[in-house]
Amino acid sequence: MPPPPAPPFVLPRQDRDLLVLDDGMRGFFAARVNDATDVGNRLRQIVAAILGPDGLHFTYEADGNYSAAETFRLRRGNCVSFSFLALAVARDHGLPAEFCEVDSYPRWDRHGNLITEIRHLNVRVGTGDQYYVLDLLPEPDREVAIASADVVSDARAFAHFYNNLAVMQVAAGDATTARTLFDRALAADPTAAFVWANKGSALLRAGELTAAEACLDRAVHLNPAEHTAMSALATVYAQTGRSGQAAALEKKLTRYQLRNPYYLEYLAQGEYDRGQYRDAEAHLRRATRIKDDEPDFYELRVQVAQKLGWTRDAARWTARLQELRARRPLTHFLP
Repeated sequence: MPPPPAPPFVLPRQDRDLLVLDDGMRGFFAARVNDATDVGNRLRQIVAAILGPDGLHFTYEADGNYSAAETFRLRRGNCVSFSFLALAVARDHGLPAEFCEVDSYPRWDRHGNLITEIRHLNVRVGTGDQYYVLDLLPEPDREVAIASADVVSDARAFAHFYNNLAVMQVAAGDATTARTLFDRALAADPTAAFVWANKGSALLRAGELTAAEACLDRAVHLNPAEHTAMSALATVYAQTGRSGQAAALEKKLTRYQLRNPYYLEYLAQGEYDRGQYRDAEAHLRRATRIKDDEPDFYELRVQVAQKLGWTRDAARWTARLQELRARRPLTHFLP
């Protein structure tokens, strides 16, 4: 039987309502989670109750941005939906769950002519010298999620939720609802630079250049490396006759990108996929000069060296990779 259609979105009265579990939800998980077991077993039981065929059998839906209760009812959603439900249930079962924002390297999405930067959200539960990460990412991306994740407040997670909905409304052509949602995101967390950037980009798309510039300036003030805002702000400058400022900002944007080791890895991965192994090695060499303790960089360097037939380098990077992995706290990745 297909899942029921989602009802029209209604803003919750309080942001905390996004994490509320009702009695029916609590009963469902209480029957499947044994609170007498250790942390690892409880989390595995929670994940099985959400994803397993004998549980909710949750399915991934890229645009399925729902509260914990909606996610439970619909049995589907995106990373935010999964994280909301998993965190709410974990906390209800006495576990110290926190949201993590993953910002490893730029990943963009296009909605018509609106470009937005994608941010990923997952859940972490710490237990002394080890921790568990609950995440829907596929296997190849898991190390990146661990390495570049920062614990964030519930308010930041709520900002992600409203921001995602706002971008969807922009793409659908409903600018009025989008602005309400952007404003709700910023009310939850006014320090969320990516929300200011996306709101500014939406205003730019609507031709409201003065308002767009104000939002984009705020984004860059909060995060000088907010690439989406810098790119859109350069467009505002160009459209208002400030070509010199536009060119300077584009140059600055390029400098920021090339100082971001994860962006360099992103370029190298694309070059590796296209068979441009020497170019990939050059970008990885620069990335490891900037940040020499990221295992992902060395894992890709091993693959590149093997493709180039550089046996000694491959052995060297393999040894470095093993050394770095041995330093990391023990991490259990679920699912």
